[in-house]
Amino acid sequence: MTPNQAEHRRIRAQNRLKHARDVGDGGRLGAEFRSYFRNVSVKVDSAYREFGRNIEPTLAVEYANLVNLFEVDRSEITMWRIPKRSKGFRTITALTQISRMRQRIIKEAISCGFSLESHLYLAKGRGRDREALAIQAAGGEGFIFGYQADIENAFASARVISFLCNTPLPQSVILANLYYAQRHYEPDYRKEVLQGYDSHDWYHDRTQSMEGHKGLIQGAASSSHIFALLFNDMADSISPNVRLFVFGDDVLLLAKDQSECAAAAQSLGRYMLAHPAGPFHLIGSEVNFRTGFDRLGYRFKRDWRSGDVEIGLCRAAWMDRLSKLAGLADMNLRLGAHPCSGGRVALRNFGRGYPALTNLDEVRADLLFCMGESAVERRREQGIPQR
Repeated sequence: MTPNQAEHRRIRAQNRLKHARDVGDGGRLGAEFRSYFRNVSVKVDSAYREFGRNIEPTLAVEYANLVNLFEVDRSEITMWRIPKRSKGFRTITALTQISRMRQRIIKEAISCGFSLESHLYLAKGRGRDREALAIQAAGGEGFIFGYQADIENAFASARVISFLCNTPLPQSVILANLYYAQRHYEPDYRKEVLQGYDSHDWYHDRTQSMEGHKGLIQGAASSSHIFALLFNDMADSISPNVRLFVFGDDVLLLAKDQSECAAAAQSLGRYMLAHPAGPFHLIGSEVNFRTGFDRLGYRFKRDWRSGDVEIGLCRAAWMDRLSKLAGLADMNLRLGAHPCSGGRVALRNFGRGYPALTNLDEVRADLLFCMGESAVERRREQGIPQR
């Protein structure tokens, strides 16, 4: 089976899932889910996408035969906890390639078999940047008071079996692939480098205990879609006059009146505590466009003169980009080149990562200026004469 043949057959199977979803027949949708998870062409297509389209067809079939979504995935899971800048930890999960194949198949089946409401932005065809533009539009319409919250320990504490058992998804697939056992993290002080996080103590765990079915594998392809599905009805718990934005475990409420926003936040808290996959706990605070607030790499603030909502870079994203440019400038000075040499090239594609920025040219100019200033200051502190 060639890559093109596998892809076409996978698309046909996904279209059957979408049709069953649109018809609204739960029994038929459940049958299509089971058929999709057993479909050899879907597995072969996932093998080509994971290992490359240039692998031999016989090898792709061999990899596909290793995937049985109805049996427990006992392959090794490596998890790291990276300290956040503020508090708590960010979990990074490393799966084997076969596990990633399984997760991709489940993720695409869920995206085809369920319709996600408009307030959920961690979904196919939406994303962080579309959410940023929607927040900007809401602020321009007068929704200037907000409440921003994070769902505490969201992925690890979700009891998804109590929720998903009432959906057409096969329960055996849920139990075999979507859970991870509660794991014990031990500190590792070797300071090894992991994706640039060499400045932190990192934690890892390779235990294979399958006990304690609770939580989702944070970082796995299917987990974000499952998590979004849990909160598909969240908008029903608050007033229709309040705008709701959900991206993973980050929640934002916007209202025209401060008291209405506070009431919506209380209603949302009760909804989270009573959730069938919970209880979930919100940790948040009030925000507004007048003083500005950060969300997912962007900073939102309303210009008091024009009334327009500006989208800029949040401080953390700014400092992260500046630290990389400062390193480039320092290297230029050591080589006797202009400190900003290569800076414009490095920032040329910068806007692709933040397409919702309203002041992209200004951000580029400021970063270039700070790049040169920081490099010169660093050389001055080291007592090295400038060339």
